[in-house]
Amino acid sequence: MAFCLHCNKWMTDGTGKRKKQFCNNTCRSNYWYAKNKKGAKVQVKDLTKPTNLIKPQETPKSNYSFNTVAPELNEFEVFEQALHEAQSSEDLQRVGHRIEKSGLPWQHRQRLQNIGKSIYKDKFDF
Repeated sequence: MAFCLHCNKWMTDGTGKRKKQFCNNTCRSNYWYAKNKKGAKVQVKDLTKPTNLIKPQETPKSNYSFNTVAPELNEFEVFEQALHEAQSSEDLQRVGHRIEKSGLPWQHRQRLQNIGKSIYKDKFDF
């Protein structure tokens, strides 16, 4: 019979050669964490209270989650937007040349080319 080194809870000796020092794995890891870290704040949980209670939601310490900025468009989306905003067939050709000179993978270039062809048929092919 002994006390847990971390929470001082009374526990029975286990079977085996060595005496039990901790009541569970959490107490063991918290004890060694606190011992190895100077000034570490380790919270001892009271295992007699129910743990399935719903905790109130805490407000974040920073406003980062509230003030998020919309992500910038990637290169593919920029070209796709330029294709849809083209006003003439010459504009479509200019965007097509920029797409070919870009460093986009061939799959993306092929997809943009197909989008450009469908836009050309819808807008400018009479």
